[in-house]
Amino acid sequence: YIKYLTIKNFLEEKNSPLLPYSHSFVNSCFRYKVNCYLLPAIAGVESNFGKRMIKRTHNPFGWGKGKIFFDSYPDAIDEISFKLETKYLNKGAVTLEQVGMRYAGNTNWSHKVKYFMNKMEEKEKYLRETLETFSTIVL
Repeated sequence: YIKYLTIKNFLEEKNSPLLPYSHSFVNSCFRYKVNCYLLPAIAGVESNFGKRMIKRTHNPFGWGKGKIFFDSYPDAIDEISFKLETKYLNKGAVTLEQVGMRYAGNTNWSHKVKYFMNKMEEKEKYLRETLETFSTIVL
């Protein structure tokens, strides 16, 4: 639940059109054993969280240079998560730098993705602390 809240709050702060699909990010990350913050971070780097991309592609991840069309954002989230697991992680790209070399062909990409992942991890920590404080006050 905390991953969902973190992604939802983060995308809301970014005024992202991906906000309604926060649950899709979480469902896919657990299904395919991919870091829950990886795909939202990739969307941040590739399309400013879905705000700059080819219209009607539902492809905020820059997959296929952003020219590959998906039927919906949940379809894109699920497909890219599956590809990251099967074509990257299961084939030896276990660090973000290794994923970046295959995904974007450079290590600068991975540094940008890591920046957004770190921001989401900080937000998760803040939300955990806030929820813990609130629960002790209420109880």
